[in-house]
Amino acid sequence: MKIDLRFFDYLGQKKLSELVELTGAEPLSVEDAEVVSVAASDAAGPSDVCFIEGNDKAVSSVSKQALACFVSAEMAHSLPSGVVPVIVKQPRWAFVQASRSFYKPRDWSDGE
Repeated sequence: MKIDLRFFDYLGQKKLSELVELTGAEPLSVEDAEVVSVAASDAAGPSDVCFIEGNDKAVSSVSKQALACFVSAEMAHSLPSGVVPVIVKQPRWAFVQASRSFYKPRDWSDGE
């Protein structure tokens, strides 16, 4: 599911290294890349970051197109080839932090 821009303002692209710093993830061992947005794990595209939790079976839902995925160290080896593992202790929390860096709720106080 895409972010509904009727309700959120887009704050712009981020470097993957910025998201690593923001979330306290382990340092990357790959070249830095531009991330355009966050997405559900099964719908993530080549410029999106997603997250996955659960067991190795859950990892099968991660899109092979995803740029990167917040994941625990235990599950990182199960990501599809080409998806950059962004290793964190709490993938869901990291995804929320990343989401907040890309989008903010619209301010409706001005009557628009």
